[in-house]
Amino acid sequence: MMRLLFFLITTSVFGQNEFSEIINFTFDSTDKQIQVWSNDSIYSFDTNLNLISKKQILFQIDKSKLSSIKRINGKINSYFITNGSGDVYDSKFDRLSNSKTSEFYNNSSHFIHNDTIYKFGGYGFWTSFKQLIYFDFKNGDWNYYNLKIPEEFDGLFSSEVVKIDEYKYLVYGGDKLNPENSLINIPNKNIYSIDFKNSELKDLGMTDIVFSGRKINFENSTSLNLNKNHISILDWNNNTLKKYKTNWTHKVSLDYPIFMTNGMVFYVEKNNKGFTISSSELDIDNLKIIEERQIFKNISRYQYLFYISILLIFIFYYLFKNFNKIRVYKHSIRYRFVVFNIELEKEKILTILSQKQRISTNQLFEIISTKDLHPNHIYRLIPEVMNDLNKTIQLVTRKNEEVFSVSKNKKDRRINDYILNRSYVLKK
Repeated sequence: MMRLLFFLITTSVFGQNEFSEIINFTFDSTDKQIQVWSNDSIYSFDTNLNLISKKQILFQIDKSKLSSIKRINGKINSYFITNGSGDVYDSKFDRLSNSKTSEFYNNSSHFIHNDTIYKFGGYGFWTSFKQLIYFDFKNGDWNYYNLKIPEEFDGLFSSEVVKIDEYKYLVYGGDKLNPENSLINIPNKNIYSIDFKNSELKDLGMTDIVFSGRKINFENSTSLNLNKNHISILDWNNNTLKKYKTNWTHKVSLDYPIFMTNGMVFYVEKNNKGFTISSSELDIDNLKIIEERQIFKNISRYQYLFYISILLIFIFYYLFKNFNKIRVYKHSIRYRFVVFNIELEKEKILTILSQKQRISTNQLFEIISTKDLHPNHIYRLIPEVMNDLNKTIQLVTRKNEEVFSVSKNKKDRRINDYILNRSYVLKK
């Protein structure tokens, strides 16, 4: 595994690497040269930030598109690719492609596998490009790679590609087109793998991590994610993320790419005078870990939708089960969306019924009893109170069934029991 070094040593040679504007910032891994495109020239620096050469930009490319040109590095050669088109140039800017396609591969992901350039995803004309294509150096054109794509795959753009092994690459981050509003993108939460051995795209799972900031994807299944106040190291083989606190990354301009070689991170730093090319070396072993977690959960979209469906079924079942219950509150009852105020004595009666499904005339006597009324009068009131309560519940529930039935108490035949009808469910 590549050792990632991060010290607090920052190098910046004032004068030769200060610029009023920077159009593009690239790194040639074959020659170990850092290139700055500024005004009408390309400045080349070695990894000590010493200026090697300055050459005028002579290739015929619209200046407005220079910032969208991306360099991709292979083991032997490096190439330039323009965003949103099929143009391919070698390191000397000799055109290699015959493609006339434009504005269709916007923000597609580029990578090199077995010395072949690939494009994955992208969009154009409000349409997602969902395929994998490769560049044929013989005829100078792009061809479709026969990759099995899941039906539910919606396409991606601005995503990252990291090599896992000889045949497999992971795709993470980026966005998806919003079918309801093309002006608002949907962040991609899925992790995909491109498997060249089996020629298929797989959905490996989902993550809740927002992959913001600038990224470096290494050849050893590791990625570095740099933000203003921290860096994150993503170990894809072990599915772990470690976030480290830093005190230098606030200087990095996130408008430009970052590069790393021999333990040095190279970046553009914005200051009052303009822009400066800087580098930092850090020892990650001496940095404080502020978060360590799993990157993604091994659950596919179908599995995720299945679990969500099960959860929704339980929620609807719970709501439906409680939807038909009569809730007894202090001084009121509620059935579905109807609330009805009741007297204290009725609340006490319903509370007992909710617990035991029946109430005796003796219990009713205790609830209704007052010093002002004769016991015989209270017993005569019981049927009236229960009849009134019956009508109240029928009114609230809009049911015609009788709420109570009356039967003799099994222990004492002189006592009547009011039994709650099973079609009415009371809950305190």
